[in-house]
Amino acid sequence: MYKFKKVLIEKNQHPEHSASARFGDCLKQKRLEKGLNLNEATKGIVASSYLSKVENHTMKGEDFNLKLLAERVGLEFKFNAHDSESIQVNDGVFDAIEAFYNQDLDALIALKEQMTDPMFTSSKQLMEGFMAILKGELFVSKEIIEGLWSRYQALALNDQIGLSLLYVVQSYYANEHIRGYHTIQLMDQLKVNHHEYNFLMNYYGYLIAETVENPRMAQRFFNRANRVASMLFNHEYKAGLDLHHLMFLNETDPEYVFSECIKRASFKVPERWLNIKTLICLKNALALGHHCPDIVLNEKLKDDAYYEVKWIQAKAYKQFDDEAFESVPPLQLIYKKLYELAKLTDPSERAKFLRSDVLPDLKIVYLPQIAREVYQEMAEYQRSINRYKEADSHIRQLTKYLQRIESV
Repeated sequence: MYKFKKVLIEKNQHPEHSASARFGDCLKQKRLEKGLNLNEATKGIVASSYLSKVENHTMKGEDFNLKLLAERVGLEFKFNAHDSESIQVNDGVFDAIEAFYNQDLDALIALKEQMTDPMFTSSKQLMEGFMAILKGELFVSKEIIEGLWSRYQALALNDQIGLSLLYVVQSYYANEHIRGYHTIQLMDQLKVNHHEYNFLMNYYGYLIAETVENPRMAQRFFNRANRVASMLFNHEYKAGLDLHHLMFLNETDPEYVFSECIKRASFKVPERWLNIKTLICLKNALALGHHCPDIVLNEKLKDDAYYEVKWIQAKAYKQFDDEAFESVPPLQLIYKKLYELAKLTDPSERAKFLRSDVLPDLKIVYLPQIAREVYQEMAEYQRSINRYKEADSHIRQLTKYLQRIESV
C-alpha cells in the first residue's frame, strides 16, 4: 500500500502524467497504429512540429487543434469540466465514478460497452469493479482489484485514481477497515480535481473512521464530505452521509436522535437507506428502553444493516427469523453466527460457540463493538468458573484487537 500511495502521489505531481501528457501519448499510439507519419497526421491542420511537441509533452496544444488531430487518428476524447486541462483522453474512469456516485448500474453498463479500445482495458476493468460493488458481488470486485494491483505501476494516472477509490469502497463493504483506513489518508497529499471522487473518498473515509472509532479523523472526513456535497447536484448521497452520521450519533446521544429525528414524521429516507434507518430506530429503542419499533426493511437489499437488525431482534427481543439467514453472503456470515448465538442460553454452550464459531470470523474483520461483547462475555464466563487467568487473557486479547488499527 505504501508503494502504491507513493507512486500515485508522484505520478499526480509529475507533468509527464498529467491529462495533457496522456493525451499526447495516446495520440502518438493511435497515429502509429494507423501507420501515419507526422506529416500525414497533421496535413491541413497544424505543422508536423506542433504534433511532435504535443506527443513529447513539450507543449499542451490548443483544444481546437487537438480535437482535429484526435479525429484524424481515431482517438476518442472528451472535454472535462472539472479540469483546467479541458480536452482529455476518453478513458471513462471519472464517468464511471460519477455513475457509481449516482448508483446508476445502467450507466456503468453503457460505459463498459462503449469502451472497446484495447488501450483502455484497465479502465474497463475498473468499471466492472464498480458494477460488482453495486450488485453486491464483492468477491468479483476483489478479484478485479487484485488483478489491477499486481500491475499498478504500469497503469495510467486516472486508472490508479479509480483503483484507489475502488479499493477503499471494497474495504468498507468487506469490513476490512484496516486496509481502507490508511488508503483514504492519501487524500491529504493527492489533489484530484473531481467532485464525485473527492466526495466518495471522504464519505467512505468518514464511515471507516467512525467504525474504527477514531472521532478526530471521522469529524475531519465528515466536514470535507459536507463541503464537497455543496458542489454536487445529487442529494441522495448527501442524505446517506447525514443518515450515517445520525447512526453514529445515536451511540452517544440517543435522546437527541429520538427527539430531533425519530419522533418526527418527516424522518424519511430513500429506499436504499431504509435498512440503515431501521437499524437506527432499533438501536435507539434499545438505548432508551422503548418497546421494539415496527421493523420495516428493504428485503431486496441484504446489506450489513439488514442482517444486523435481524441479529438485534433475536438477541434483544428473541424474535427469530431463520429464513433471513438461509443464504448469507460470506462477508455477512459473522451476523449469522451471532444470530445463532442468540438462540443459546446455557453459558457453557455460548462460550464454546463463541470460541469455535464467532472468534475465527471476528479475527478476519474489524468490528470493535461486536469484539467488546464477545471478549467480555468470554471473560465473564471464565470468572464464573473461577478461571481468572483465562478471563484476564480474554481482556488482553480484546485490548490487542482494538489496537490493530493503530499498528498497521
